Amino acid sequence: MCGVAAPRSDIKVEYISIAGVPCVRVSRSGVRCKNLVVSFHGGPDSHELDDLRYSGAYREWLDRNVDVLIINYPGSLGFGDAFQTSAWGSWRQSVETVSRAIRHAIARHRYESVVAFGVSFGAWVAAQLGDLEAVKRVVVMSPILSLTEHIERHSPHNEEFSTWASERFGADDLGISLPSNRSHKGAAPVFVLAATNDEIVSPGSTKSVADRATDRGHQWQMTEVPGRHYPASTADAAKRWMVLKELMTQIPTKTAQSRRPISDV
Repeated sequence: MCGVAAPRSDIKVEYISIAGVPCVRVSRSGVRCKNLVVSFHGGPDSHELDDLRYSGAYREWLDRNVDVLIINYPGSLGFGDAFQTSAWGSWRQSVETVSRAIRHAIARHRYESVVAFGVSFGAWVAAQLGDLEAVKRVVVMSPILSLTEHIERHSPHNEEFSTWASERFGADDLGISLPSNRSHKGAAPVFVLAATNDEIVSPGSTKSVADRATDRGHQWQMTEVPGRHYPASTADAAKRWMVLKELMTQIPTKTAQSRRPISDV
């Protein structure tokens, strides 16, 4: 699923900090793109560099004139203890910090449309960004959408996980379940890619959140693919990456009503 990406002379990779957030901006040299994908890794005890994830999907998006901004949100591993622990018990603030970084990137590079993409816990982060004006689509894969359900599901049978979760997620964070407290007007459509036999994230919980969002007037669409949280076979992987690339291909126009303006907070 991962691996070091082969270098290409036409691709520019920048390891940068935007509004205090470690990012990797990947673009085509000498080409100004109007579209951007912002990508969030799972974990949260992880980080992402410019590697060949998702069967090289990033490079395909670049070839479609879409820049990629990999965001290592506060709480990510590998950027010092203070950065990692800064999000513990205050993940909403982490999302606000990410939003600020995206707005800076949009202003600097004059992006006109953004797709927010996240995997596992990174999907939870991406799904919070659907009411930013420039975000036209949210794509989440193997998503943790209800932290409460996820922690309650695993804690009784795994003391180590229970300790790990209690250190990172305070009572306030446990209550977050998308999209409970957001007006659907102006929010970007959300495309959910879920594995039928996901042993980490309950497919039933994912469907429940998606159904609840739809019932409340949000534009959510769920697509199921075979396999576990991580593809266990070549066939499962090929199917998953094919569906992912299809979901990311088009950037639709979002309704103009009730959008959050792009401005620093």
